[in-house]
Amino acid sequence: MRAMSADQTRTYRREECIVFLKTDEPFGGLSNMAGGFPLCVNGLEIRTSEALYQACRFPHLPEVQKLIIVQKSPMTAKMKSKPHRKHSRPDWDRVRVKIMRWCLRVKLAQNWATFSTLLQETGDRPIVEESRKDAFWGAKPVDADTLVGMNVLGRLLMELRAAIEGEGREALLKVDSLDIPGFRLAGHPIETVIAENPAMAPTEPLDQSPRPGEASSPREYQPSLFDSPKGPDTMVRDSAAEQHARAGIASLKPYPALKDSGVPWLGEVPEHWEVRKLRHVLRRRTERNRPDLPLLSVVREKGVIRRDTTSADENHNYIPDDLTNYKVVRPGQFAMNKMKAWQGSYGVSRYDGIVSPAYFVFDLWGVDGNFFHAAIRSRAYVPQFTRASDGVRIGQWDLAESRMREIPFLVPPLPEQAAIVRFLDHADRRIRRYVRAKQKLIKLLEEQKQAIIHRAVTRGLDPNVRLKPSGVEWVGEVPAHWEVLRLKSLISRLDQGVSPQAENRVAEAGSWGVLKAGCVNRGVFREKEHKRLPEGFIFDEKLAISEGDVLVSRASGSPHLVGSVGRVAELTSNLILSDKIFRPVFVPNARPEYMVLAMNSRYYRLQVEQAISGAEGLANNLPSSSLRRFVFAVPPVKEQLDIAESLRSAIDDVSATVERSEREIELLNEFRTRLFADAVTGKLDVREAAAKLPDLEENPGMAEPLDELAAGEAAEFDDELDVEAEEAGA
Repeated sequence: MRAMSADQTRTYRREECIVFLKTDEPFGGLSNMAGGFPLCVNGLEIRTSEALYQACRFPHLPEVQKLIIVQKSPMTAKMKSKPHRKHSRPDWDRVRVKIMRWCLRVKLAQNWATFSTLLQETGDRPIVEESRKDAFWGAKPVDADTLVGMNVLGRLLMELRAAIEGEGREALLKVDSLDIPGFRLAGHPIETVIAENPAMAPTEPLDQSPRPGEASSPREYQPSLFDSPKGPDTMVRDSAAEQHARAGIASLKPYPALKDSGVPWLGEVPEHWEVRKLRHVLRRRTERNRPDLPLLSVVREKGVIRRDTTSADENHNYIPDDLTNYKVVRPGQFAMNKMKAWQGSYGVSRYDGIVSPAYFVFDLWGVDGNFFHAAIRSRAYVPQFTRASDGVRIGQWDLAESRMREIPFLVPPLPEQAAIVRFLDHADRRIRRYVRAKQKLIKLLEEQKQAIIHRAVTRGLDPNVRLKPSGVEWVGEVPAHWEVLRLKSLISRLDQGVSPQAENRVAEAGSWGVLKAGCVNRGVFREKEHKRLPEGFIFDEKLAISEGDVLVSRASGSPHLVGSVGRVAELTSNLILSDKIFRPVFVPNARPEYMVLAMNSRYYRLQVEQAISGAEGLANNLPSSSLRRFVFAVPPVKEQLDIAESLRSAIDDVSATVERSEREIELLNEFRTRLFADAVTGKLDVREAAAKLPDLEENPGMAEPLDELAAGEAAEFDDELDVEAEEAGA
C-alpha cells in the first residue's frame, strides 16, 4: 500500500460517527460489499458496486471484466479479480478514487429510493468504514473508541450525501462517463448512466415527456420546457403568474435541422452550431500588480460582484495587506473560483477589479460575453465542472484546468448568440416583475395579518371600549378591564427539549421524531419539519408534542425566524421537543388560542428583537429568561376565546394566499432555470421570438439572478480564506 501523508489521515471517535463494518448492520448498505443495490451499465446487469469497481481495473481485459460482473456475491467478484491484479490498468492508483466516486454515483442514481434514504439517515455525522486491514478506504480501530485512517470511502459517501442536499435528485439521476483514458466495459466505452430501468428507477419517475412532433425516446439527456408537469403534487397548475410568463414563449419550437453533438449530455443540437472545447473559447490571463483596483468576489448566486470591504466580518474572509499578487479582472473577462467551480461560482465580470491569486481569469474568444455568462451558468454546464473537479474534502474540490479546458461548449453564430441573449433578457425581466409582484403581495398580506392581530390583541372586538394606558410603550393603550402581565405570570412552566443525533428523514408510523428549529414559521406549525429518532432512543414522555401545544422557536439561522410561534392544530406523527423549541404551558386564565395570536403581534416581535440584540441574548438565540419577561395584554378568558374565533377565518385565508404565492415563486424560479438551459443548448429556437421583441433598455448582462430567489436575501460569499490560505501566490 502506498504511503499515507499525515494530512490525509483522520482520527475518528466512534461515538460521534456512523461506523459500519458488516453489511448486516443498520448502515451496512453503505458498504461496497452490500447486496440489494443492482446496477445496469452499458446494458449489462451488475449486482453490486464492488463488482463494477473491480471490473474497472481491467478495461483492456473484457473477458476478465465479464468474469467479475457475473459473480453472484461481491466477495467472489473481488476474489476473481485478485489473480489478475498485476495486470490492472497502469494508472490504477491514480484513478481509483475517481472510479469509486463514479461507482457510488451510479449506485445512487439507480437505487435512489433506498440509497439516498440511507445516506440521509446519517444526518451530518462523519461516515466511517471500519476495516481491520485497510486504512486507505477505511479506518482501523486503535482502541475501543478510536479509529484512524484515510477513510476515503467514508469521505466519498459524505461527499455524495452533500450532493443530495446541494444538487438535488434530478441532477444525480444521470451519471456521465468519466473523462479518463480507456474507460471501457466489456469492450465498449462506458456510456452515460441514467436511472431509466423501471426496476431501478426512483420512487417518483423523471419527467421525460416528448416535445410536440417528436417521438418519445428512452433517453432525454437535456430536459425541455415542453416536458409535461411532474404531477399534481409537485405543481400548482394554471397559476396566473406562470401563464403570463409562458405567454411569450408558448409558440417556441425546436430547431428544424439537428445533428448529433457527439456529447451524450448535450444530445442533438442545431445543425449550424459548433461544438467547441473550452480551450478554444478561453485564454488564460494573469495580469497582476494593481492593488489600487477594488476587490471583487465570485459567488454562486451572482457571479462576479463588488466585494463589500466595509462589512465587519465579510463572511470572515481574510484580506492581506499586500494585494500586488491579486489577479486583475476586466469587464468582459471570465473569472472563476476553482475551489467552488462545482457549485457554479464563476461568471463574466462587469467590473474592473482584483480577485484572489488562486482564481482563474480568462479572456473570451469568439463568443459574446453575455451569451457565455448565461450559458455557462445554466444547469446544463454547471455539472460538468463538478466532474472536472477532484478532492475528497467536502465543499473544496479543486478544478483541474486541463480537464476543464476539455468541457464541450455549444457556440451558435454571433448574431444568434445576441438574439438568444436578447430573448433571455426579455424573459428574465418579465419573470422578475412577476416575482417582485408576488413578493410584494406576500409582504402586504403578512402586514395585513399582523395589523389584524395587533388590533385584536390590544383593543379587542368592541370599537367603543374604554381604554387605559398599558404602561408599556410598545403596547400602548388597552381596554380598561384587561390586565397587562408578563409571560411568567401566564405559564405554569416553559418546556424545552433535547437534540439527540437523529436520522435526516421524517418518522414513519410507529416511530418517533424530534422537531427542527423551522417547525414554526409565520404563525404556522409545520409537522414535517422534524428528524426521525433512532430506534430505542429513551426520552421523557413529558417532551411529547400534543395537539393544542404552542411552540416557540428559540434559535434559528435567521434572526427573522427567532421567536416564531405556532400552534399544533392537528398532529399525525409522534414528535418530541428539541432544545431549539420552547413550549409554554399556560395557566387557565391564558388560553393558548389567544396567546398564539398575541405572540404573533407587533408588540411581541419588538420584544423578540430587543431580546436577541441585548447583552443577555446570543446571536439568533432567544433566552428563556427574556421570554419569561415579555409583556402581554390579557383580556378575560371568554373574550380571549371570542377574539380567537373571530380572527380564525381571516388569518387562515391570508395564510393560504401566502403559501400559494410562495409556491408560484418557486415555480417561476424553476421555469426560468429550464428556459435558460433549453435556450443556450439549442433545444428551443428563439430567433423569431427575439426578432419580434420591442426595444429594451441597455442589456444588464444578466449578471444577477432573480431576487429571491436564492434562499434568503444575502448572497453567499465564497470561502476565500480557505483558498487564499492554501494557494496565495498561485
